[in-house]
Amino acid sequence: MPREVFKVGTPPEVLSAWIARAQDARYVGPIELPIVRQPKAEPAPPQPALFDRLPVQRKGERQRPAPPPPGTPLHVIVSSLFEGALSPPSPLALKRRERKAEREAAAKAAARQAKAAAKTKAEPAPSTEPDAMERLVASGIANEYIAGLGALKDPDTPYSPRSIGFPVTIHRVGGSYQPPTAPKIWELHLSTPACGNLAFVRRVEEVTGLKAIWSPNRGRAGLGQWHHAVDLANDAGWERLASSMEHTEPRMVADAVGIHVGNGELSVANGRRLLLAVGVEEPDEHACPNLSINPDGGLVSSLGGWEAIHAVEDGLITPGNPKRSIYAQATDAGWRSVGNEPPTPEQLKAARKAARC
Repeated sequence: MPREVFKVGTPPEVLSAWIARAQDARYVGPIELPIVRQPKAEPAPPQPALFDRLPVQRKGERQRPAPPPPGTPLHVIVSSLFEGALSPPSPLALKRRERKAEREAAAKAAARQAKAAAKTKAEPAPSTEPDAMERLVASGIANEYIAGLGALKDPDTPYSPRSIGFPVTIHRVGGSYQPPTAPKIWELHLSTPACGNLAFVRRVEEVTGLKAIWSPNRGRAGLGQWHHAVDLANDAGWERLASSMEHTEPRMVADAVGIHVGNGELSVANGRRLLLAVGVEEPDEHACPNLSINPDGGLVSSLGGWEAIHAVEDGLITPGNPKRSIYAQATDAGWRSVGNEPPTPEQLKAARKAARC
C-alpha cells in the first residue's frame, strides 16, 4: 500500500478505518506506516509600512524648503534661516559687500586678461646659431657622446696623469636631463687650477667661445687634483709630481703615497723624498693608529703617507707587488701591534679561500 499522509488533527475514526483496511488487505510485503504532517501555515498578513507608524510630519507631507541657488550670499541664507532672530545688515555693511564684490570681479577679469595675453604672446623664434657643444663637435675635438661624458681628452698628451690628459670638461648648466625646450647653456671647468694655460684648453675656449673656470666648490671639483697625485706618486713619476704641485695639494700627495707604498709601486726612500719635497713633515713618533688587518692578512684600508712608510720600516707590513697582483700583507709584528696573535699558515690559507668565495 502506498504511504498515507494524514494531517494533524485527523479524526480518530478515519485513522481506525485505515487500520482496518490494512489488516484486511492481502499481504504482499511490509506496509509503510502513515505519517502525520503539519499543514503549511497561511502567510501572515503584510505589516504596515514603516512611515505609517511614524508621526504625520515624518511621512513626507511636510516638504523641506528648496536649497538656495548657487552664489547666494551667506547673509541672505542666514537671514532666511533665522528670520526674526537676527537684525538685518546695516546700509554701510551692504555697501562694503558691494564694493568687495566689485573688487573681486575686477581682479578676476584682470587675471583672465593677463592669462589670455600670455597665451597669445608670440614666442621668440629659436636661435639658429650653433651652441657651444655643436661648435665643439663640428671642430672635431670630440663627438657629442664623448663630450657628454665629461672630460675632453688632449690628443697630444699621454693618458697619465689624467689631470693633464683630460684638462677641461664641458657641462650643461642645470644637468644633462632637462626638457627639450630648456635652453642649452654650457660651461667649461678646469681639471686643476693650473690647467688654464695649456694649449688644448685655449683651443677649446676658442672653439666654444667660453672661458674655462676653476670652481673649487663644484661637486667633484677636486677629482683632477687627486688624479694628478695618485697617477704620479710612483717610482717613475714622483719627481715630476714634486715639481708640479700647482696641480694638486700636499694632503692628496700624502694619501697617494700611502696607497703606492703599500702596493709596492713607490719605494720607502722615494716616498720619504716626495713627502719632504712637498712640505709634509715627518711626525716625531712612529705610530700606525689606522692599521687594521683582515683575517687573510691583508689591510682593511690604505694607510696615510708617513704611516705607511713607518709601517714598512718597522716591519709591520710587507709591501705588495703590482706585477704579481700581490697586495700589502701584515707581518707577525703587525698582528701583535693591533693586539692579536699571528695566525698560522693554515688559518691564513683558509681565510684567503673564504675571501675568494
